[in-house]
Amino acid sequence: MKITRKQNAASGNSIAVSDKLRIDHSDVQTWFSEPISSRIDQVKDLRKLDYLNDVNTVLLVDGFAESNYVQERLRDEIPGISLIVPEDAGLAVRKGAMIFEHNPDVVAARVMYGVAVNITFDEKKHPSEVKQLYTDEWCVFNRFKIYVNANEEISVDREVVRHFIAFAKETLIRVYRTKSDKPINTTEAGCERLVTFRINNTDSVSLSDQRIEVHFMFGRTELLIKVKRSLTGEEKHLP
Repeated sequence: MKITRKQNAASGNSIAVSDKLRIDHSDVQTWFSEPISSRIDQVKDLRKLDYLNDVNTVLLVDGFAESNYVQERLRDEIPGISLIVPEDAGLAVRKGAMIFEHNPDVVAARVMYGVAVNITFDEKKHPSEVKQLYTDEWCVFNRFKIYVNANEEISVDREVVRHFIAFAKETLIRVYRTKSDKPINTTEAGCERLVTFRINNTDSVSLSDQRIEVHFMFGRTELLIKVKRSLTGEEKHLP
């Protein structure tokens, strides 16, 4: 295919010679400027977080990592940062996924997990408009009880267990997740309900003697949730 000789209208630097199109590097940089700027802004935002503000080293992987232009932009726009570019950076993500598949020792929670609970109203802590009367006691409903914090490193064989006492004929265990750093209520914007477990309690034993266990288990890249009745051993699972 013959390419017609033509100058770039914007810069005049790109020309076609014979069957090859020669493009000045400054023109090529404009193609990638927006996605690279987006990544730089993301790194800056992450470093503003309390648990990342002392991070000064960035590991570059995937195809862009080998680009001198990308590396120069990062060093210029994030002063004091150190870059690590592994050999075969373009394959690093794929290799890392394979290593994780064979040796998934530690995972990091990307969001915060918890359950909805009702707590006793405390006039020193809670505004009066949130209190509701429940079984002759003033309570605050739908509080976010944290099980696992976002970005918390968790060994894959770890179980987080919480115990609940039955207060009614039926117990509802509602599991939520959120990206919020400090969730207070499960009704907040961004809180997503994953599942509701319904546990039927027995009339033959006092409710105060009926305990329910909620297990959060981390295996590979999955979150497994188990609800167990201590009295009977009955279990329900997600997934």
